[in-house]
Formats: sequence, C-alpha cells, structure tokens
Amino acid sequence: MHRLALLVLVGALVPLAWSAMVDTPYIPGGSWSARFEERGYPNTGTWAGAPFDTFAVQISSATGGLATPALGGFTNGNWRLFRQVGSSLAVGHGPAISGSLLWDFHFQDPSSTSLTLDYVAYAPDGTRLISQQLTWNGSCWTVTEHLSDGWDPGRDFLLIPAPAAALLGVIGLGLVGWVKRRLA
Repeated sequence: MHRLALLVLVGALVPLAWSAMVDTPYIPGGSWSARFEERGYPNTGTWAGAPFDTFAVQISSATGGLATPALGGFTNGNWRLFRQVGSSLAVGHGPAISGSLLWDFHFQDPSSTSLTLDYVAYAPDGTRLISQQLTWNGSCWTVTEHLSDGWDPGRDFLLIPAPAAALLGVIGLGLVGWVKRRLA
C-alpha cells in the first residue's frame, strides 16, 4: 500500500521508510511547518495508479493544533486550502493528480509539541484511497496505515460549503427577491 512520503529535518535530513521529504522549519511566533509529499496511490492492488483530488487532515490528539492557514506551498498551483475548521481540520483540494504533490502543513505550537493527526485522501468519485494516522513525537514522524477502520468523513462532506454559508446564501436570495418586489 502506498505510504505518505516523508523525511524529517531535525538537525539533518533523516530518511524514513517513506523516502520523501518533510522538513521542520521554524516560523516566527514559535510555530513550525512540515513539508509533505503524496505520490499517488498504490502501484499494486485495487486502487493502482488512482488519482486523488481531495485530502483532509484532522488533529486527533489533545496537544498540538493547525495554524491559520493550515496548508500552503502546493507544488501544483491549482491546489489550495479548500476549507479549515479552527485548529483541528483542514482540507486540500485541486484537480485530480496521480503524480507527486508537495505541500506544507503549518502547526501553531512549537515543534517540540507532540501531536497526532489523521490523514485521508479521496479519488474524484469519492472513493477513500488512503487513511493514515501520523504521529509527531517532537523529533520525528511515524505513520500507521488504517484504511479499513480509519477516520472517514467522506469526500462530499469535506467539499460541501459550511452550513452557515449556505444559509446566508438562501437568506440573501430571499432578501433580493423581497427588495425587487418592494421596488416594483
């Protein structure tokens, strides 16, 4: 099964089993970033070569949190932070890609703060391709695969605008209609 590609820079680059790059530069204010790479999905098995167009991460530990904005530095300029809910959930979205995509996670706490986050990625048709738990112990990452029983909010849930935004849109349309009727 494909693994989220990672390397951690703590003093020097330390290659992990996933052999990609994650570095941990400090950001002013004591926060830090980690560079992640996704290389598409398994080369073998059911989802061989499957493209992805959405991923999400949620903080599942009592410590640590995502900065605002939580995601950035996408190597594909059409990808962006699609949605962020406080310091605990962030969604990245862009055109379907099965090659390499790099991006930065921005964390609000010092890099010495341990944290656990759940990561999930989806194909354009909504199929969950991968589910992982990533744990930062203050100096390096570990990745646990848990596709069958992992966090799965669903692609559609992640891409639907916040309920308050939809409600405001309906109210706005109603108000425009009322104003038009009053002026007619």
